[in-house]
Amino acid sequence: MSAAPDAGSAGAPRIAAAARNAIGRSYAAPSVGIDPDVYVEVGECLVWLRALADHLGAKDDLLNGLRWPRDRIAHGQIVTAPTQWNYGTQLGRWVLGESRLGTTSEHHWVSRPAPANRRERRQDDKWGPFYDAEVAGRSVAEILSSALALLEARPAAAGR
Repeated sequence: MSAAPDAGSAGAPRIAAAARNAIGRSYAAPSVGIDPDVYVEVGECLVWLRALADHLGAKDDLLNGLRWPRDRIAHGQIVTAPTQWNYGTQLGRWVLGESRLGTTSEHHWVSRPAPANRRERRQDDKWGPFYDAEVAGRSVAEILSSALALLEARPAAAGR
């Protein structure tokens, strides 16, 4: 029986690659059909980005802002909404009468709803202000890419 490989410093590039792949899938998901739901894809991106931030010991307002939707999506809540949604705008999927040629569909982060219970209120108090300032209302693709770029620019934390 062989020993398990040591993640060591190789862990960060591996996690970053997983995050990059997940972000790529989140971009592609809406274009493969007419359903604008990206719940699963965004959830996966948030998990990998948080894992990479933890691995690197990264602390930043944007990364803290992504803690709120990561917690909410883990509890089954919707954190993004299709905006400027144009069915069939992707190449090869144009739908007559439903879209304008050359337009693109995208998702934006939703505004925070009122917390439903004490646990949500604690999360909202801690991470909500970061979410409101850095994430809410902005393009999902822009925020996910910015967070990954921020993390990839960081050196690995000492002892990792």
